[in-house]
Amino acid sequence: MGIKLFYKIVTILLGYGLVIGGYLLFGASLSDRVRVLDIIVSCVVLTQFVEFFLFPLVDTNKDAHKEIGMMGIHFVAIDTYIVLAIAVIGCGILWNWSFTIQMMLQGAALLILLVGRVLTLHAGDKVEQIYGREKYMMSGKLSMKGAMTDLMDAVSLSGALNEGLANRLKELQDNVRFIAPSASSEASRMEGQIIETAQEIEVLLRDVELNADKLEEDVAQMERLFARRKSL
Repeated sequence: MGIKLFYKIVTILLGYGLVIGGYLLFGASLSDRVRVLDIIVSCVVLTQFVEFFLFPLVDTNKDAHKEIGMMGIHFVAIDTYIVLAIAVIGCGILWNWSFTIQMMLQGAALLILLVGRVLTLHAGDKVEQIYGREKYMMSGKLSMKGAMTDLMDAVSLSGALNEGLANRLKELQDNVRFIAPSASSEASRMEGQIIETAQEIEVLLRDVELNADKLEEDVAQMERLFARRKSL
């Protein structure tokens, strides 16, 4: 057990102990049922603070960081619950409300917290879905960028490709950054064909003189593919 985890556990247990001990020492005037209810509610309230202060709000191990999109609803739900729960405890003590009334009001407050949790998780799922979609959209563009970089490295190493074709390929490489990410099947198909053509050109560069006609054909084909992909 790490030292940080140890101190967290001790702090949490001490907090719950103080809550329970406080009611046992100073809540003698309360009925047993009301005192137990107030202890449970106070521990739930304390749990919200424990979660907020002792545990990270954002899971840095995941790239989506969906917690950021969840914070708004999460904080509203927690703040509303804490205010209502404490208000019911205070009013119950001040005006000597019955156990049944306090139980119903605390149940309503807890319902708000639970509904907030459900909405928070729903918002988190949406953020994760959007992130996954954007990541998928970017993957094709990144693959094209990598394929064109590898191709231009091969052109440079070959040194035999005529300047005209080399410049046309360099222009295509530069144009990758102007291509908007897309999740459409047509865009994915175009990206796949561009990558395949780039890999084919790399193979043809092994004998530029013999494959001169095919190189010209493939570069022209790649230009057409780029134009079609850019329009999507």
